[in-house]
Amino acid sequence: MKTSNKILLWLLLVVLGYMACAQIALHIKYVNKDTTDAATYNALIFDDYAFNNIKNIKVNGLSSCDIFFADSVKLFVEKSVISYARFRVSGDTLILYGVYSGGSLADNRFYMSPQRVKLYMPAHINVYALNANIYVRGAGDSNHIHSCRFDIANSGLYTRLFYGADSLDRYFDTLSVTARNNSFVSLFKNDHFNMLNVNLDHSLINDFHAKIQQSAIAADSNSAVVLGGENITKLNSTAIKK
Repeated sequence: MKTSNKILLWLLLVVLGYMACAQIALHIKYVNKDTTDAATYNALIFDDYAFNNIKNIKVNGLSSCDIFFADSVKLFVEKSVISYARFRVSGDTLILYGVYSGGSLADNRFYMSPQRVKLYMPAHINVYALNANIYVRGAGDSNHIHSCRFDIANSGLYTRLFYGADSLDRYFDTLSVTARNNSFVSLFKNDHFNMLNVNLDHSLINDFHAKIQQSAIAADSNSAVVLGGENITKLNSTAIKK
């Protein structure tokens, strides 16, 4: 191995070790009820950026993009000695994208950037995802709910952070999703939706026993819809395409 590569590898291991120790320390504080506030946590782990006049967000090649609803657009990118997650602004669109070794675009689902990204945004912004995993968190109570729209291709959309580590009840008004090209929409048992509006093309949705008041799901013959319990009776079956 070249000396320059050894130095780069050593620096990477040092940074990763530091971040791992920081994560463990924060976890211990949480377990001991000595909780670190969100601002301190974000400052330690992430670099942050603020944006104005953004109407659309495009996500490409990110393995973990966590979305929270807020009054303005703010981006947090996990600190790393190598920047695999990058961004740029084009007009009214914020573009988040991943790269891998050599600077090539992470344009394949198997080569997504491992660098974690957190995005705070108003609910009215359209989100487009390609070759990415999107985790969106609903409101903590039914009095402050939002409606949101996603258009995803070869991507996963999950309504829980970290595959359900957040087990609290979360609330949405209307969740509208267009899922194409082997995409996956995954809800959670403690999710509450006033309306679920989904269009599937070669994709799948699983409600995992979420609480859905009304739903309209359109699906082609190459898609799958997995619903259970009362959610089946509330489905607008006329929307299913043969």
